[in-house]
Amino acid sequence: MGMVILHYLMMRITTMNNNDSIRFKISGGFSDLQDVYKTLEAYADFKKFDVVHCRIKQRGQTPIHDLNLGMVHRNRKS
Repeated sequence: MGMVILHYLMMRITTMNNNDSIRFKISGGFSDLQDVYKTLEAYADFKKFDVVHCRIKQRGQTPIHDLNLGMVHRNRKS
């Protein structure tokens, strides 16, 4: 994947009210979303986040899938 896609993904990051949580909503082809998931999983490990929610759902009868992913920092104070 090129820098344009990575830039787009970073623009789509939605930070929740808690500073220790990140939520991603990404649309694309299934194989591309698998690659994105692996990249985000590596990012989470590098920045000490745990993936707490991951869902890939097909959008109707189209080839487009939606990835919803949530991360929480491991050192989060409750």
